[in-house]
Amino acid sequence: SHHQLQASGAVSYTWWPNVALSCKQCHTPLVNPVSDITYYVEGESPFGCKSTDSVRVKVQQRFTLTATAGDTLCLGERYRLYAEGADQYAWTPAISLNNPGIASPLASPQTTTMYQVVGRDNNNCFTDTAWVPVVVYPYPQIELGEDKTVIVGTSIQLTPHLSKDINHISWIPGMWLGCTDCPSPVASPKQTIQYRLRVANAGGCKTEDQITLLVVCGGENMFLPNTFSPNGDGMNDVFYPRGKG
Repeated sequence: SHHQLQASGAVSYTWWPNVALSCKQCHTPLVNPVSDITYYVEGESPFGCKSTDSVRVKVQQRFTLTATAGDTLCLGERYRLYAEGADQYAWTPAISLNNPGIASPLASPQTTTMYQVVGRDNNNCFTDTAWVPVVVYPYPQIELGEDKTVIVGTSIQLTPHLSKDINHISWIPGMWLGCTDCPSPVASPKQTIQYRLRVANAGGCKTEDQITLLVVCGGENMFLPNTFSPNGDGMNDVFYPRGKG
């Protein structure tokens, strides 16, 4: 843009250098330099006396605003936004930021948010805009229920309640389990054991729960017949206690 210079105190004037200068011998020339420059003016009185003065013209250059690429968070995590290239910054939405007027505010978004930052120079000549996407995933939900009692020698299926966003499952330890990466494994424990279930979703957010299987040996484990038929037909010919586990 053009800027007007003004000289006074003389009857004639001479300006130099002749760079982006609308006139050399007027008292109010217009200038439009592309970079910082110092203009000089010589004034002459009616009696031929001369004097020189100068004025420094600073030119605000356009700038390019850059910002971080964004990230993926788990609900409750915080992320440090960052922008550079401008003198002043204004981030929106401001509700989840600790200070929306600085270059690097701390964000605590509750949902996926597209942050916008507008940068300005101190002379309010130019603006530039950048965007930073922050994707927020909730933590997966699991519930294994109460601890369970298992009769030794029998099996039990573990049936946890799992949220639909889960895409990774891991049971630890894998001992006496039919599978370790399935949602409902069959357990055949030989002694009391605690299993931990670790799950994650597409955002890498992880949740863990545990359940204890209390293995007991009771009357259900043994059957003692009260009759037998030793007649050689191959059925119930031998009298013996029967059990499992």
